[in-house]
Amino acid sequence: DSTQTWTVGGHPVAATQLTQAVTNSLVKRLSQKGLVRVRQLDVQCCTLQVEVLDANANENSQQPHLSLNTRITLLDVDKQHVYSKEYRGEAPAKAKGSKAGTAAAADDVASRVIADNEFMHALAGS
Repeated sequence: DSTQTWTVGGHPVAATQLTQAVTNSLVKRLSQKGLVRVRQLDVQCCTLQVEVLDANANENSQQPHLSLNTRITLLDVDKQHVYSKEYRGEAPAKAKGSKAGTAAAADDVASRVIADNEFMHALAGS
């Protein structure tokens, strides 16, 4: 739901903002692997869908952190499901503020996606 918000570091954060942070980190990590994002209509390519399922700022534990539970779905050129998996990213206590925590947790999600051999294999085959 695009209107959903979570409280991160005492501040409300929209689901769209969290999704965009994960997407930006994932695009950055994929480009470091030599893959680029294209927006041309004539390019036959796959599509990645990013969905933030949950955001949890656990500030009362001994090690405060922000965690993002995210589903990444890979669709082929015909928008058919190729691969889907849930990933959890976390930000340490030092980054628990809303912007820093969101960016750090989103980057952690992206690093876990890139490290997933099954995902990378599915992406290469699409």
